[in-house]
Amino acid sequence: MYLEIYIDVLFLINFTMDIILLIILKKVRKLRSSVIRTLLAAIAGGINGCIMAFVPGLPMVIKFIFMYIFTTYLMVRIAYRFTNYRELMKNIIMLFIITFFLGGFLNSLYYYSDLGYFFKELLTDGMLSNVTVKFFLLLSPVIFIGVRLFIKAFCEIKKHHNLYMLEVKYGSERLKLKGFYDTGNSLTDPVSGKPVAIAEYGAVKTLFPDKLKNTIELYLENGFLDVNSIDTEYAAAIRFIPYKSIGKENGMLIGIIFNEVIVHSIDEPAGKPGKDNNDFVSDNKNSIIAMHNGKLSNKEDYQVILHKELL
Repeated sequence: MYLEIYIDVLFLINFTMDIILLIILKKVRKLRSSVIRTLLAAIAGGINGCIMAFVPGLPMVIKFIFMYIFTTYLMVRIAYRFTNYRELMKNIIMLFIITFFLGGFLNSLYYYSDLGYFFKELLTDGMLSNVTVKFFLLLSPVIFIGVRLFIKAFCEIKKHHNLYMLEVKYGSERLKLKGFYDTGNSLTDPVSGKPVAIAEYGAVKTLFPDKLKNTIELYLENGFLDVNSIDTEYAAAIRFIPYKSIGKENGMLIGIIFNEVIVHSIDEPAGKPGKDNNDFVSDNKNSIIAMHNGKLSNKEDYQVILHKELL
């Protein structure tokens, strides 16, 4: 007794799944990739999947290195532009995580629904004679909706793990806030080279003396400051942070040097945070936080966007 598998069908299944995985990775990591690069990466993944299926005698270690490590590396390098090895490794690890979650979901469908029977019939050509273009057209919206729901659910899980409790200190005043770790925040102070977080001005303004608040609000309102209007007592605490965004090539944020920014995990128990707690992440002295005149989160679930070097 033997199982007859059609290589074209196997390639199509691998190709489709690789496209879905690459699209999810693109959305989760906010990466840029053209359709051609995504298709080429999925083709490479599909070919490698077929090679593994038709060379069953390889040792498990070789299969793992080739199928999981090499294939994932190849797909990520083809699909997304290379920036540096650190970001490349993050993309590869995230693709592993997405594959794990999606694989677990499909595994459940396979064993606890008719999906297992569908794939067995598809691989053995039992259904190909009945599959038409109309069938695929009808199936496409279902796949699209399923991918969108998976991306949304995965982003919510990822977002929860990217939330942190913060204790920020300016002068003798302290304040607890929630921070969001955003890989896209790469702001640095051009003078000291220190990483810069971004905070809602409305959430932190209670920490500042009136004279400093007046200076910050004047800049947020007008977009510039007269040097003579800056109180000499607080001049050393003010930084101007250049940034670029869509529609604004040469923007400038006003930043304030905080005495301390302590980062804890989001599951911190009630009470005053301390460095001896198990959830302590980092303690940053003389950290710079740029002021944003508005809300950073539509759902108001965080007030600070953290820089990766603050963790």
